[in-house]
Amino acid sequence: MAIDDIMASPTSAASTIAIVTGANQGLGRGLVRCLLQRLTMTTTADSKNVVYLGARSRPRGEQAMAELQQELQNQPSIPTTGTGTTTAPPELKFLPIDVASDE
Repeated sequence: MAIDDIMASPTSAASTIAIVTGANQGLGRGLVRCLLQRLTMTTTADSKNVVYLGARSRPRGEQAMAELQQELQNQPSIPTTGTGTTTAPPELKFLPIDVASDE
């Protein structure tokens, strides 16, 4: 599923898994932020949305995750999807990206 598909279908019950590399800063982090905000509006009990924040540095990646989760918590809550179903934030997970390793 492309980013355009995710952004265009706010009421999709399908699950979405997104992997964003270089996500602890810059454009990658901005993309994770957008995905988290958008998927918060579409995650229901019928779907499980997961965003993987990929970074080479575990400490920087985990710091970015904590900051993004805090930003998401400070956003106004969205009570329903328009069908009376309560929404939930997608799961955010760290994914270590090591391009120098063969493992």
